[in-house]
Amino acid sequence: MSPLLKLKWSSRESLCAQLLSVLQSIPLEGPHPHESTSADEHHRKVALYLREHPQEPWRHPTRERCIDLLARFAGPAQRDALRELLLDDREGLVARSHALDAACALGIELSPRELAGLLDEALAARDWGNPLSLDALLALARTEENCAIAEQALARATARQRVEVLARSRRSPLHARLRHLLHARWLAEDRETIRREGPDTDLEVDAALATWEQPGSWDVLAHLAHEEVSEALLDDLREGLPIEAFVRWARLRPEVYQQAAEALRLPLPELRAHFHVDDLRERLRHAATHQHLFTYVGDNVPVKRRENFPFAARLLAEWTEERPLLLSLLRHPDVAEHPRRALLAALLLVDRPVAIQWAGESLGAAEPPALVRHLLQEVAQAPRPEERPFYLDVLHGADDVAACFALEALLSLGGVGGDARERVEALARSTHPGLRVRAVAAQVREGRPEELPELARLTRESPEPWLRAEALRWLCEVDHEACRPCVEKALTDDAAWGDAPLAAAEALHALAKRGTPEDLALLMNASVAVLETFSSAARYSSYTFFQMRHLVDESLAFHLARDEGRAHDELPLPPARAFAFDILSHARTPGVKPLKSSFPRALFVPWSRREWGLTDT
Repeated sequence: MSPLLKLKWSSRESLCAQLLSVLQSIPLEGPHPHESTSADEHHRKVALYLREHPQEPWRHPTRERCIDLLARFAGPAQRDALRELLLDDREGLVARSHALDAACALGIELSPRELAGLLDEALAARDWGNPLSLDALLALARTEENCAIAEQALARATARQRVEVLARSRRSPLHARLRHLLHARWLAEDRETIRREGPDTDLEVDAALATWEQPGSWDVLAHLAHEEVSEALLDDLREGLPIEAFVRWARLRPEVYQQAAEALRLPLPELRAHFHVDDLRERLRHAATHQHLFTYVGDNVPVKRRENFPFAARLLAEWTEERPLLLSLLRHPDVAEHPRRALLAALLLVDRPVAIQWAGESLGAAEPPALVRHLLQEVAQAPRPEERPFYLDVLHGADDVAACFALEALLSLGGVGGDARERVEALARSTHPGLRVRAVAAQVREGRPEELPELARLTRESPEPWLRAEALRWLCEVDHEACRPCVEKALTDDAAWGDAPLAAAEALHALAKRGTPEDLALLMNASVAVLETFSSAARYSSYTFFQMRHLVDESLAFHLARDEGRAHDELPLPPARAFAFDILSHARTPGVKPLKSSFPRALFVPWSRREWGLTDT
């Protein structure tokens, strides 16, 4: 870890001054990529420079992280510094991308010469250096003068480069003048040029979707409707167009409308008008009982297939009159576990009280079905006060995993209360380690501080990483002060992380949630050590690094927005909490680790509504 990063938080200005001081202490040195005429020449210059000027291994990641933090916290006073970082082609691509994001957010205006230089670098097609992408740079063209410079650069670009910029304009900001220019040229010549070079239907569809409201783009989409429409094209248009526009497009050709209806891509009112009610009911039943949702490939990793099921699940949940059909499918022996989980997820999204009622009725079984435990995992993350009797019923049941989630929900609602105090006393002696931790936390919440040392001991001494993370999570929930030493240890002692950085993730979450100035300083300093370790240690996958980086970045954004009274998204949860059902289920036998093949289904948890297409829109 860098010995230079010892940041303290008092204000944006103070932090930015500290970051700039660190960057000056580790200046960027070496040859500029634009000074070389080939990759070999540039790499040779870099090797010779490093031989004469050896550098410590922490310099590059520390500098990159400082630029990231500077981009997040910068204000108008840091515009000149960020401009210099953006223009220096010796910086890494990630660092320059951070500077570009800050330049767009702060409204930094580049001179025509500076913008022209960056655009020339993007169009040079060098296989060395770190040029920024053309579409990202065009976001800096805000003035008429800079738009003229951008138009000159786009004139030198290839037809494919121009259309790619147009296609990405749906998500990347682009000046209206440039967007109009690109759209007009696409219709006039670039579309035909690309067809001659080699047809690219995907790029054509993306460009048409990005500009579907513009004259001419709808004609392109209409032309596609009169050709063979693949399932992939149908899905692209279903996702890329507003639902009213998608229905309008499907109606352009009766065969396409029939195809969209049979694939269940149309909204419920359209389907009810198109099919007889018995026919539609049978189609939805068939989608739930006969679809294969996953194709298994090497290493037992499941890949979700393109199927009708996610649409059927949402339609079944929306169709109130056919609610008995959905409820019967939840218990149908021919419906596999994954479809039933997704059906219940859709019902929870559309009608949560009915989903809770169904789960409550299922508690009377000798052992609650696994589906009820999955539901508990979801609802426990955001419980509602009116659901308290349901959680108390679960708590008094015999299922340990279900009781874990019931305790989580009750703790979020303020505590278990006097009615369940004796039950919690008994659960604190449970043989299930996860349930025991949560019961001890509930006792502390009910006024038993003498139980705090036990939670702290489990945080330090538990043999399994998941149990240390579990204990740290609940220690942070019930006592902000007692958990501080444990949080610092979890962030700074990578030897305690084991095979999975579960405790580090919980510590990051706790710091962002508490939100004191000391917490923010520790969060920023520890983020460098955390990310350095995950990116360099062989025992961690690249996906682990990605997850932790996302958690660090989102936690910082949440912390800062809350500190300044701005609107902010929900604080992201540690990634391992999505695996809670699997972890707690296998914890029934302490010390026994599940096989790797036991976990693939958790990688596609149906409660992830984006994954299953079960969104609010």
